[in-house]
Amino acid sequence: FSKETGDAATRDVQERTESVLGASLEGRCNVHLVRTVAPNKLMLCVRFQVPDEIAWAAVSTADAAVVDEPHRPDADTEPESKRTKTL
Repeated sequence: FSKETGDAATRDVQERTESVLGASLEGRCNVHLVRTVAPNKLMLCVRFQVPDEIAWAAVSTADAAVVDEPHRPDADTEPESKRTKTL
């Protein structure tokens, strides 16, 4: 999503995507408008091939998150009939 318009919206979502990935997508991505979701807000799609430096990067244990069971903040307040059954 972006509150920018035109080319600024394309740059905005590309820069935010690059920030999350930690790699440049310059010349490696395509951004297109999906739809206008509000008068001043656009939904955009960023298509790209994952850069090799990201795809084949070693993952440290500090970066990898291992989750045994999803966090469910409402688990204590749900009625018994709605709780996930475990064996």
